[in-house]
Amino acid sequence: MPKNSDFIFFRTGKTKMAATVELQHSGKFYRTKGECLNVKGERYKDGLSAWHKDYKRRHKMRYPHGVPVPLDIAPDTVHLTQGGKLYDSNIFVGVPLFSERFRQAVEEIEPGVHQFLPVKVIGVDGEPYSEPWWFFNICQLVDSISPELGGVYKQEWEYHREEKYEKFTWNIKSGWLPGRVPEPDDSDPYNPYTMNPSKKLAVYKDRVAGRAAWIDSRLPRTFYSDALMARIEAEGMEGFYVVHHWKEI
Repeated sequence: MPKNSDFIFFRTGKTKMAATVELQHSGKFYRTKGECLNVKGERYKDGLSAWHKDYKRRHKMRYPHGVPVPLDIAPDTVHLTQGGKLYDSNIFVGVPLFSERFRQAVEEIEPGVHQFLPVKVIGVDGEPYSEPWWFFNICQLVDSISPELGGVYKQEWEYHREEKYEKFTWNIKSGWLPGRVPEPDDSDPYNPYTMNPSKKLAVYKDRVAGRAAWIDSRLPRTFYSDALMARIEAEGMEGFYVVHHWKEI
């Protein structure tokens, strides 16, 4: 099982807890680096950036969350330039790169929903890696956050401009971000690692039921469900960092 510094997640009794998750970017996870080329042999990041700008212009959105990456700019090959050990998620190799067992976990919970594309990995010595590695892109937006427990507040502005969305986003209350202590007048117990109150953040259980991962349509961050977090924890997967915990209510 990974140490707390590698993977941070605490389950509370029988309460189901989703999580906002980031990929680990310090310590041993920083030692392996590389560059990713797309199917055209160009830098993947360059093609992705150009597509983002065009998509936002055409759809009048801030960012194409939940949208599949076009196959003509898809990542194809990672060339490692430093190190060599890969984890279940990897962020410094030019593309978010995930292991086969992570892909299996997502697909078993929520088959055929998200974008998984195979990526070849070439080591510093020029030799290809034999095991499969995957680009993972979450392909669904969910209006999942519940304000019932009081940990979020509305900010009225146009994140999504389509008529089907009300014009507001959720923000997490000030002082409840990683690395900060709760506001002085809040006596609610909090997780000593993520520093956010354990009873204030929630998602609607019925809206996330059966899902593995999603981007929230009003708080554009990566959410993993309780079911996926349980698989990550049970199999000792490394390379994930929990930013906040969210009760499924």
